[in-house]
Amino acid sequence: MGKMGPKEVGRDTLEEVLAEIRKDSTNVCQFERKLQEFREAYEREFPFDRLRNRAGADAFLHALFTHVVSMSSMEYASQGLIEMHAILESYSRPEIVDHASSSKGRKVEGSLLIDSRSIR
Repeated sequence: MGKMGPKEVGRDTLEEVLAEIRKDSTNVCQFERKLQEFREAYEREFPFDRLRNRAGADAFLHALFTHVVSMSSMEYASQGLIEMHAILESYSRPEIVDHASSSKGRKVEGSLLIDSRSIR
């Protein structure tokens, strides 16, 4: 195998650079397609004719989930899911505490304790 001259080395580098540019361009197209898919699903779930639901969903989307949608659209779906789970967990914790402290919640909790003792 002979040595490559400067023109061949430069040509290999040029091909690598062009390949990266093509890859980035493809990623942009995929991002736009994923973002459009999200938009269509969002509009089906929260149509304009149900403005009250739509306004609340828009507020949550803007305040909490913008980066989740971005990550998911950029093919980082698993990171987006992890982030979304963390957000939902932190905001649902007060609701869970309220339900657990209600009389119905205490009945469920009591039955779980009884069931867990019978397993031992």
